[in-house]
Parts: sequence; structure tokens; C-alpha cells
Amino acid sequence: APVPPSATKSAISAQDLLPIVSAPSPLFTGRADVLSQLEKYFVDGPFSLELSLQRRFILYGLGGAGKTQIALQFSYKFRS
Repeated sequence: APVPPSATKSAISAQDLLPIVSAPSPLFTGRADVLSQLEKYFVDGPFSLELSLQRRFILYGLGGAGKTQIALQFSYKFRS
């Protein structure tokens, strides 16, 4: 459902935002090492539950190397 322009940031839930993100490719394989690093950094890290702390993780590489698919795979796995 579209979010009205008058909605505040606090009124927008993650479920409202998820449909605009495409699903990860069903052909995605491998990259367990990178996904594990992302999990350790964002989920298992000492500050993972501190909501006021914004964390960043840089995925870099040549175009077509799979950076977007890694990010999509991780976000779908830990979307809750």
C-alpha cells in the first residue's frame, strides 16, 4: 500500500519499504564467506542491538561481480 506523504518516518514500517526492493536471484550461490562477515558485523557484533548506532559495510568490486545480490541475499535472510 502506498504511504501517504504526510506519514512521518516513525510511522513507516519496514514492511512498507520491503516491496520496493527486488528479491534476490534464485540462482545465487556461494559467497558464504562474505555473508558470514556481514552477519558477524551486523547481527553478532557487540553493538548490533544499539539502535542509535548506524553501521556501514562496504562491498566493493568490479561491475557485475555480485555486490547487489550479496546485499539482497543478506537483507532477505535477516529482514525481521
